[in-house]
Amino acid sequence: LLMLSIFLTAASILCWSFLPHFLKLMSQLSSEVVITHFFNLLHVLFIFWWLHGDDSR
Repeated sequence: LLMLSIFLTAASILCWSFLPHFLKLMSQLSSEVVITHFFNLLHVLFIFWWLHGDDSR
């Protein structure tokens, strides 16, 4: 339960810090930068999903 609350807290902090930055990048014209940041965000989400999956075993 403690790990779940830590995970949810970290996920919400990441959402609130990365989401405005990511939306600002989406509005720029440089699509390569947007794609790079999108894959970085997916990588972070995958790491959190993987850690959460290990916790539930």
